[in-house]
This record gives sequence, structure tokens and C-alpha cells, in this order.
Amino acid sequence: MIDINVIRNDKAAVKAALEKRGYDADLDGILRLDEERRAVIGRTEALKAEKNKVSADVPGLKKAGAQAADPASKAKSAQEVMEEGECQTCKERKYQDGSDDMGVSFQTPTNIAPEQAASAVRGHENEHVVRERAKADREDRRVVSQSVTLHTDICPECGKAYVSGGTTRTVTAAQQQEQAADAQGPQLPQRTRQ
Repeated sequence: MIDINVIRNDKAAVKAALEKRGYDADLDGILRLDEERRAVIGRTEALKAEKNKVSADVPGLKKAGAQAADPASKAKSAQEVMEEGECQTCKERKYQDGSDDMGVSFQTPTNIAPEQAASAVRGHENEHVVRERAKADREDRRVVSQSVTLHTDICPECGKAYVSGGTTRTVTAAQQQEQAADAQGPQLPQRTRQ
């Protein structure tokens, strides 16, 4: 992962390094999203400060006998504005399995809370691991290797990284081939002379 400060401070060097590795990244778009994210954080912090100031004034006003209803309602509206700043895209994101395995979760689009997405996707991919092992056993095959890759993406609305899905890869080999190879000993490739 590239630190956003490095992109901000030396965009040309980052672009050159990425191109050298064969990547084409929209660094201007990344910087624009970063600027939007920092603006949202700034507004959120200002609203929190306003809420804290108004909340701190309420006890003093009550002690002096003044009405505290107006400052309290003002604090509530700041809280509501902060909540409105939450990312709708992340809240409404749905996950659906793209495989042909009908025995795993997420067969229909399912909403997952953003903070639970990583563990839910890991659990889902683990279902594929278990089912592929069971399938290999049923077919009298052995599992040579299995790997799980979690995919990430960046939300276009809030700029936060999130787990967008996963891929499970399983390689199996027939038990019979392995037993036959053991009986014959190691097989060396044959070369033809001309």
C-alpha cells in the first residue's frame, strides 16, 4: 500500500514507479478523493466541537435559571448532521456469491455492516475451502493446494478501503495417478537425439 502522504508530496515519482511496474493508477482521482475525505473529516470535527461546546454550556444555563432547551436542540441538530455525513454506499453495500456452489452463503444479495464485512467474507471463503475438500474426498482425489485471496476496493463516496469479495482456488490430483507414480518410481523426461 502506498502512503497517501507520499502521493501528495511526490506524485510524479509515484506515477513513474507504478508505470515501471506496469500499473496505471489515477493519482489525480486518488488525491481528489483524499481531499474530499479530509474535508468531510474537518466538517465532522467542527460539528463535534460545536456539540461539545453547546453541551458544556447547558449546565451553566440551568444553574443560572435560563432555558436550556434552545442550546440542547442546537446540539442535537449538530449530531444529526454528523450522522447524515455517514457513507450511504458503505451502509447499503451488498455481497453475493458468484460461484456455482449452491451450498455456501450469500446466494442472494446480502447487506453486511461495513465493520463486519472482512470477517463475513473470510467465513464465506472458508465455506468454499471446506466444501472443496469434501468434494475431493468424495471423488477420491487429494487436495494439492488451496489458497484464499481477499479482494479490497475503495469506496467512491467516502474513500475508505473495504473488503469487496474473495476468491478460493483449489488444486486436486487423482489418488490413482499418485499411487501409479509411486509404484513406477520417479519418471524422468525422455529426450530424443537427432
